[in-house]
Amino acid sequence: MLKIGVILAAAFFESSFSNFWTWHGARPDFVLLLVVSSGLLEGPEAGLINGAAGGLFLGLFSDSPSGIFLLSYGVIGWLSGFIRERIYADTPLVSFLSSGVLTLLNLGLSHLLFFLFRGYSSLNLADLWWRILLFNLLFSFPVFFLYRRLVLSAKKQK
Repeated sequence: MLKIGVILAAAFFESSFSNFWTWHGARPDFVLLLVVSSGLLEGPEAGLINGAAGGLFLGLFSDSPSGIFLLSYGVIGWLSGFIRERIYADTPLVSFLSSGVLTLLNLGLSHLLFFLFRGYSSLNLADLWWRILLFNLLFSFPVFFLYRRLVLSAKKQK
């Protein structure tokens, strides 16, 4: 439950204070980084649940349809858990590489879903994709370490 609270706080922070982190229209996607970390550290089920919750919270706090974020972040969470089952994922390098690849996949999937369900996409990927990728890669290490610490402390309390 604490993990869902962290994702809720990240979604609120990301949607409310995003102008503080914005650089030429791009900002880090803390919810996506938490979802990737949860899948890598806890498996596909936790990644899917946390991804769907993060997508739902992002949709609730923004003006975009919740279902699009719920679907795209849920898929990303499941894929990061799938990566965990194939390789040893409890390393910062795997988190770094997974965050980069899954950021690009999330941007493409979100763009496609917006286009399919709204008839257009408000995402200007031509200018923003590399900035968003750089932000997410930059913040992937601290988010991974903080989430891993949260998971380990939750296991110790049980």
